[in-house]
Amino acid sequence: RTELESHMMKEERMLFPYVVTLEQSFKDGGSLPWSPFGTVKAPIAAMEAEHEDAGRLLAEMRALTDGYTLPADACNTFRALFHGLEQLENDMHLHVHLENHVLFPRAAELERQMAVHA
Repeated sequence: RTELESHMMKEERMLFPYVVTLEQSFKDGGSLPWSPFGTVKAPIAAMEAEHEDAGRLLAEMRALTDGYTLPADACNTFRALFHGLEQLENDMHLHVHLENHVLFPRAAELERQMAVHA
């Protein structure tokens, strides 16, 4: 949980605000905005590594629960737990997919285009 919160904080406080500024500057025909981390390559690489770690943990959780298979006599609390874990895994896969395959490539490409025209 702590690692997930730390990951989200880094995204929400550093990377995402820069990406929003980058997108707006690009739309306005402005210059490449300053960033505290140089280019987006380093924070993107760090986020992708954390995504891989989360994927391994989720795969381990799925394996430990035998694919979220409930025992025949599972109580409602147990059912809710397994349902929540499966939903967490699904949500995380979507989150990671959108960042790794949509947001991050877009940010890197915008930054590249703006640097070329600087």
